[in-house]
Amino acid sequence: MIPPAEARNEVDNRALGIEKNIADWQRRQNMNNNFSAIVPFTMEQQRKDIQNVLEHITNNDQRMFLAFMSVAHLADSLEELNNDTEHLKSVGQTHGCDFETLFLPSRQLSGLNTVLPYFDNFTGIYRTLLSYSAAAFIPFRLQEIMQKGGIWYGQNKPTDNPIICNKAALKNCNALTIGVPGA
Repeated sequence: MIPPAEARNEVDNRALGIEKNIADWQRRQNMNNNFSAIVPFTMEQQRKDIQNVLEHITNNDQRMFLAFMSVAHLADSLEELNNDTEHLKSVGQTHGCDFETLFLPSRQLSGLNTVLPYFDNFTGIYRTLLSYSAAAFIPFRLQEIMQKGGIWYGQNKPTDNPIICNKAALKNCNALTIGVPGA
């Protein structure tokens, strides 16, 4: 997680960069005697997006995270790999996700080391995400088990709610209880 003050500075610097790009573009248009030029849509969209991020950080108590996601794809032939890569990129783009292919051998080695269970990013590629966006990458959620006619099995540690389960209503009523004596 990026500390809030540092995140605010990062967003402010990006906003200044966007405003500088817009000012440079307008100056170039003025030098060409085009005084009524409208700022391009992409630049306006960047301005709106960075203002939206700034609003989320300051008003909605969002935190900024540096995140990365790596995908390893293997195929039996180069043709199959190329076809699958194009398909993966197109599916990713429909969901607003851009995949980058690592072509250089040194980048491929760092990519391989990244997908191995070393739990480190060797590529150096990061993306900033706000809390609500980063939460989409966490596949876990707390599930309460409270079934009618069940018996008390313990307490859900994160939520402090009781675990009440009716084993007879389950597909498989086997159970394993692990704990120290007297727990």
